[in-house]
Amino acid sequence: MKWWERELGVIEQIAKGLSNKAIAKKLFISEGTVANYITSILSKTGLEHRTQIAIYYLTGETRMSGE
Repeated sequence: MKWWERELGVIEQIAKGLSNKAIAKKLFISEGTVANYITSILSKTGLEHRTQIAIYYLTGETRMSGE
């Protein structure tokens, strides 16, 4: 699976426990854009919740395909 750099940034921030608002502020993007990235990430991975995205990241799943 190919990841956009911003998607990986959003995934990393979700894994740190940040809210959409905090992610938006940290990455200098709008909350709506964060929500769009999350929708894209969920679609690509087949996951259903942001907690699952954090687990996906923390188990190293993004490393094998994001480079």
